[in-house]
Amino acid sequence: MTLTDLLQALRRHRWIAASTFVAVLLLAAAAAFLPKDRFTATTTIVALPSADINAFAAVAQILIPTLAATAESDAVEQAVRGSYASPLSEADVILTAQPDAGTGVLQISAESPDRTVVAGYANSAAFALLTRHARGLTGVRLQVLDRAVDPTAPSGPPRIAILLGGLVLATFAGLVAALLARALAARGMLADDLPRRTGVLVFGEIPVLKGSRRRRRRQLSPTALASGKVDPRVTEALQRIRSSLDSAGRGSRPNVLAVTSLHGGEGKSSVTAALGWSLASAGYPVVVLDADLRRPRQHEIFDVAVEPGLADADRLPFATLMARTSEPSLVVVPAGLPRQHPLEVLDAALPAVLASAQAPGGLVLVDTPPLESVAETLRVLVLCKAALLVVDARKATVDEVERGLERLRRADVLVLGIVLNRAPRRRARRGQDAYYLAAKTLQATASSSVKDPKSPKTAKAVQSGAARTVVPRRG
Repeated sequence: MTLTDLLQALRRHRWIAASTFVAVLLLAAAAAFLPKDRFTATTTIVALPSADINAFAAVAQILIPTLAATAESDAVEQAVRGSYASPLSEADVILTAQPDAGTGVLQISAESPDRTVVAGYANSAAFALLTRHARGLTGVRLQVLDRAVDPTAPSGPPRIAILLGGLVLATFAGLVAALLARALAARGMLADDLPRRTGVLVFGEIPVLKGSRRRRRRQLSPTALASGKVDPRVTEALQRIRSSLDSAGRGSRPNVLAVTSLHGGEGKSSVTAALGWSLASAGYPVVVLDADLRRPRQHEIFDVAVEPGLADADRLPFATLMARTSEPSLVVVPAGLPRQHPLEVLDAALPAVLASAQAPGGLVLVDTPPLESVAETLRVLVLCKAALLVVDARKATVDEVERGLERLRRADVLVLGIVLNRAPRRRARRGQDAYYLAAKTLQATASSSVKDPKSPKTAKAVQSGAARTVVPRRG
């Protein structure tokens, strides 16, 4: 976080910062001025030796705390209030006692919002205490050292100190509010801010899906894509990524493309499989290669054996490593089970596998480990030369993505684009969602026309031009 970022956050979210500043400052002002002024008057009683000084020291250690507890008792308070006529007897007064056994001093204080009653209550409490204990004390005599007088100034809260502290706290709170608003806005506007800040295009936004983690993964699986039982927004996002790949690499589209992420759990493996299936269903020869030897996922997604795979390339021919899928244009090379450190396995096997997997007009999608997690990721990305960065739109910030892209640039890796996974549903997209739902209904109506061409719904659809056959174009 730099000073420029802070000033930009304050400028962009000045109303949030100003509102927070004013709110905290008002709370500080309320704490300073809302409590009523209270006045305090104190009477000081001292215990003096009447005969034996040595005996007095021992008695005073016990006597003074006992007198303090007695001064704060209900009996003394009732005796004091009983000495006044109404309404003084019902005044809002609090009696407290502060003992000092070492010196034999006891201070009795009366506190009240009424300045005129505190001195009388403090003196009356001292008199009641002396009356109760004047008799029966051996070797000690009690004496009023200093009588209470009417206070001239309130003993309320330190208003200036509270206001100054509130001003500092309000300033800090305003800054924090602006930074929080900036962080939240950055997560919600990644698709707008990333191209401007990083110069890398956002190829597509795969929307956040409902349900458990396993259910969300199933909705991005090739099985769901093949059956068509998937959120239409997901299908549209994959189509946009495919179109963006074609546009970004027109005339020189790379044959090998790594798919990576900044951290684990951002969905790069699911995106790799879904993108591979989408490209293969359009007629592209696609090889999905699982180079994440620590936590491989492609064999689970495509329901194939984990071995033989990439880790076995040093002892088996490439043709035996490929696993066929239900899509003729798509094959999977699983990770296999490494018998050495993953970096050593990848150094020995990956170059030859990449060379064998490439086909004219085809694409090799390489599922790599996360960029910030393990040592071998950069090695894989350097061998692939081009990459697609998958970002969890709910957690990532522009600054974080910018730092990751800078690492890739220093390694001379070409980042073709960014895929925002689990992107929030933005308000501007609601009209598009309604359009997709309408298209889905239209497709169902067209299908029903084929099953029952004489039905009234079919006739209406034919008249409106809805019942028509769409032949998908491959390639």
